[in-house]
Formats: sequence, structure tokens, C-alpha cells
Amino acid sequence: MNWIKDTTAFATKAKHCLNSDIDSTASAPVRNDDLNKRRQMQAKRGTVRLAAVLVPIIQRSDAMQILLTRRRDDLPDHSGQIAFPGGKVDANDSSPLAAALRETREEVGITSEYITPLGYLDSYLTGTGFNIIPVVAMVHEGFTLEPEISEVAEIFEVPLQFLMNPENHHIHTKTIDQIEWDYYAMPYGDHYIWGATAGIIHNLYLRMSNNG
Repeated sequence: MNWIKDTTAFATKAKHCLNSDIDSTASAPVRNDDLNKRRQMQAKRGTVRLAAVLVPIIQRSDAMQILLTRRRDDLPDHSGQIAFPGGKVDANDSSPLAAALRETREEVGITSEYITPLGYLDSYLTGTGFNIIPVVAMVHEGFTLEPEISEVAEIFEVPLQFLMNPENHHIHTKTIDQIEWDYYAMPYGDHYIWGATAGIIHNLYLRMSNNG
């Protein structure tokens, strides 16, 4: 899999394997936290809210990395969790891509001039009622990180090669409101990557390996 080590090969393969636009993303299978009744219940109640995240692949001299954030421990929602830059699609956002770029600028300080979008992963429906559109993009070196201190406790990178190794994709179980959820988890050092973030990474692996 030379695409793990070569940025040109990764970009070429990504454009072939990913959804090219929002319409093709809408017609693709929906990924989710767990295949159970709670997801369908939320969809029927109309509680699903549209969100977008950027999956930033950074070109480093030695290896490609995926940039992630750790949310502050004192936040009311998703405190301390590992996440991609992103958030809700606002009324002023022209598209999920525009929302992902805006949120990336606001949360970590990377502006669009350093970002080259490659395509979309399948939408991801969370147990909390967000339908996330993941935008995969190459991020070129030269940017300056400026974390939004009210939300972001840490910005860090994980080697793409580690995250694209299926041996590092574990399935864990958690009970929430008396419902058992199976979810992907990818522990990396002191960081516990799990839930939607890990599920999106697993979808990237499936797409890039032509298995999804």
C-alpha cells in the first residue's frame, strides 16, 4: 500500500475511492455509532442535525499524519473527547465543505489556502443525533496552529500508517442509558480515539482499501 507513504499516490487514490460530491455522499450508505433502534428513533423524530468535519492529512517530510484535537474537559458536551476539526453546519455556510473549512480555521487556525479537499467519506450518524459529513483533505505545511482555547485543549498528530492498520481498530462496548453500544476505538499513546472519530477513520480505511 504505497499510498500510505506517498502523498501523490494517496491523493490520486483518494480521489478515486472517495465520494466526489455531496450528492454521491447522500446516496452512499450511512455509517453510525451502532446498528440499533436508537439511530432509527432519532431519525424518525427529526432530531438529526447536519454537521461537517475535516479529516486533515498533513504532508510531513517523513510520513503523512492525521491531525486531531482533544476537547476541553470542562465543556458541557463531548468533554475530553478526541475529535476532528468541525461542527454544526450553520445557516450562513454555503455547504458542508464551507462549514468544515470554517470550523477548521476557528478551532485550530488552519486557513483554506493550506487545504486541498480530496473528497467525502460516507455520512456518519451519531448517537447524539448529528449527521456528520467528513471531508478528507491534504493539508500543506507552512500553517500556524492557533487553537481555540475555549474549546480545544490539545492539537496532536497520529501517523496515517498507524490509523490505516486494521490491527489497531478495536471494537469496544459502552452502556449509555441502559443501551449497549459497540464502537471502534484506536488507542494511541495517552489518547483514546473512539466513537464517531474512530468510526470515520475506519471508513477511511475501508474506502482506501477498496473494502467499503
